[in-house]
Amino acid sequence: MSQTSPQVSEVPVTVSQTVERAPRARDLAAKKTGISGRTVAEYKRVTEQAPDLIPAVDSGEMKLRRAGGIFPKWADVVPSLPNDQTSKC
Repeated sequence: MSQTSPQVSEVPVTVSQTVERAPRARDLAAKKTGISGRTVAEYKRVTEQAPDLIPAVDSGEMKLRRAGGIFPKWADVVPSLPNDQTSKC
């Protein structure tokens, strides 16, 4: 016996199955503090890569965006070149 493929009307259709993801820690922290998740992530990045700037950010002397812009976001991904190779780039 030959099998026939099901007709279009016979194929079960699931309309929208969304998969919920667990909230990120930054989003949970943001909700508790009343700021955005991106701001939490930027603050964490600055505390890890330039902790000496945090007192200026906390006091309002420097904006977080400025503190985060002082060093590139990819600095921890791209290895630094030795001093003698920087002129060759």
